[in-house]
Amino acid sequence: MCLLNEISSKVAYNFVISPLSIHVILSLIALGTKGHTLEQLLFFLQSRNVDHLISTSSQMATLASPPNGSHQDIDAGGPTLSFVNGAWLKKGLKLKPSFQQIVTQVYNAIAKEVE
Repeated sequence: MCLLNEISSKVAYNFVISPLSIHVILSLIALGTKGHTLEQLLFFLQSRNVDHLISTSSQMATLASPPNGSHQDIDAGGPTLSFVNGAWLKKGLKLKPSFQQIVTQVYNAIAKEVE
């Protein structure tokens, strides 16, 4: 909610939080959980299981990412959807290798340490 408060205090520009972005955030959270929390997130995200969630997320990331990571091939006549993801970690924390692989390969995102 802090993000929404910050956004609403700024009136000089337009800002959109898309359903796709919310889905990605909740999906990444789901992949880092287990038990009842995972079950609730899978239900909310309408995924049967983790494999289904990963498959669906991969398809969405592919559709929303420009070809070859470039906007060159996109027709300039229509709307453009840009999709940028990242997982930012407090310095000294590390992602499990399996989660790191999902972040980079499924979500086309980066994971970096920040101070």
